[in-house]
Amino acid sequence: MDDLVSFFHPLFAQNGKESIRLGHVLAHTSGLAAHRHFYKEGLGGEEVLEQICKEKMTYTLNKEVLYSDLNSMILYNLVEEKLWNILNPL
Repeated sequence: MDDLVSFFHPLFAQNGKESIRLGHVLAHTSGLAAHRHFYKEGLGGEEVLEQICKEKMTYTLNKEVLYSDLNSMILYNLVEEKLWNILNPL
């Protein structure tokens, strides 16, 4: 919960997002926008993650609760790509 998102995604540490932790993402207090229409740009997978890393915060970290699809996408990516390598051999 206390790990920085940038520990897992170093490019995330830009545009004011350097202090966002996994706990902020889980609690929807990360400051990220509620959603973006990535599908309209034809983006998927890593391209979406790259765009999220470039995002600017839309409100002050830990000051509001706003359900964010971007938070969910970050978490999904962590589980899918980072933890899969640990759990797969089991």
